[in-house]
Amino acid sequence: MRADVRALIDWATAHGWTNLGMSGSGHYRLRYTSGVTLTVPNTPSDSRSMPNTWADLARLTGQRPYKPRAARYRHTGQRAHFTMEAAARERERHQAMQAQRQADRERRRKAARQKAKHVQDVHARHARAVAELRAIGGRVAQLAAGSPERSRALRLIARCLDLEAEAERLGAPVPVPVDGGS
Repeated sequence: MRADVRALIDWATAHGWTNLGMSGSGHYRLRYTSGVTLTVPNTPSDSRSMPNTWADLARLTGQRPYKPRAARYRHTGQRAHFTMEAAARERERHQAMQAQRQADRERRRKAARQKAKHVQDVHARHARAVAELRAIGGRVAQLAAGSPERSRALRLIARCLDLEAEAERLGAPVPVPVDGGS
């Protein structure tokens, strides 16, 4: 007799069932005090037959057997490979992944803050250069070719164009002045 079948029959006989012995088909038959009979498979070919028999036994007696619920046997293949070391490795791997994700988020936030600061700096330098050009006014064409003021104005225009190109490259073009500039 198999150990799991023996355990079921022992539990049943301790709780009011009578073992009627083996039937002609090779199954054990049990009779409860109320007259209900239950057939217990001796060599079950279906992996669910013993859990189902335990469930039938519990339903018929109204008592919960000491065995775990039948559904718990469905995943024994997965649990057979479970070890605490594997669980600890999995937990460490999960924590490392979370730490890496957090570091990536922080890196992206830092890069975004640096880019925003850089864009703000480019816009401020552009505004200063435009203000200096406005101070010179529309006199750039009238200034003498070799005068320091004209070369300063041309440097300011080149700086404005460079800053506008840099702002475009950063994806934050320089805002157009509302007053139209001069």
